[in-house]
Amino acid sequence: MFNLQGIDRPDTNGIQQYSELLLREKERVQSQLNGRLETLHSGRLAVEDQAPVLHEQFVSIRFNNFAYEKIKAIDAALERLKRGEYGICEECDEPISEKRLMAVPWTRHCLQCQENFTAENASSGFQPFRAA
Repeated sequence: MFNLQGIDRPDTNGIQQYSELLLREKERVQSQLNGRLETLHSGRLAVEDQAPVLHEQFVSIRFNNFAYEKIKAIDAALERLKRGEYGICEECDEPISEKRLMAVPWTRHCLQCQENFTAENASSGFQPFRAA
């Protein structure tokens, strides 16, 4: 890490490492997504077979929505890397720990801000996708 205006940011090796992590995860999610899309295509079924198939389709749609959101979060993280803003919490402008970035490289928030957000919304029952 090097220090730019008092904020630690990934150095060139770190940028490459995070870029590779993000691209590998994007590829993994896309391949899972491609496999799940086949579940949504089913031919004619007997009435007694429709309930389990409909349930599987519902699960696939939910998974696909989550996967698309995760891909968008990964793309946004790759863009932050290009702009030199990667590794800085969007909420408090503090550096995100390397441990967190290694675990969730597409994250936009430090652990404290993410926990605060989760706690605030847990009581209301509101649980939007938030890319960590």
